[in-house]
Amino acid sequence: MKIRLNPEAVEQLTSIMDRMGYTSPTHVMQVMISSTYNKLIKNANKHTSPIREDKHGNQSSKRM
Repeated sequence: MKIRLNPEAVEQLTSIMDRMGYTSPTHVMQVMISSTYNKLIKNANKHTSPIREDKHGNQSSKRM
């Protein structure tokens, strides 16, 4: 997946990486996307059925 960032977003990403000690922008983006995805799934599941999906697409009916 290609994500295009505007100059301000690149500057913010660089700043976050510097503060956290990361050197790989690919890793940082993967972590950010994964975290956002998991939060969206968690919030969606709070308002719908008890079936949950983790970041790997596995579903579980167990409440977390």
